[in-house]
Amino acid sequence: MTATTTPADAVWLPGPKVEERYQRTSMTIHRWLNSPSLNFPRPTYFGRYRYWKVADLERWEEAQARKANGRFSRAAEAGAEGGAA
Repeated sequence: MTATTTPADAVWLPGPKVEERYQRTSMTIHRWLNSPSLNFPRPTYFGRYRYWKVADLERWEEAQARKANGRFSRAAEAGAEGGAA
């Protein structure tokens, strides 16, 4: 018997699992959705329930990590320039 894998693009997380994933409340997720600067992925509604594609969440996480790395490297460069004087 072989194990089958499901592509991340086909895996959905319901709202409570997204809250658990980020250890945030539903209100925080709501605020993230309304903050254009965060660009948090939009959910798909099945009835009145929200679901997110895991692949969309992973892309958002990667983008957040790139932003954070850029901020830290710019801060380090600024500190190195200031410390050399």
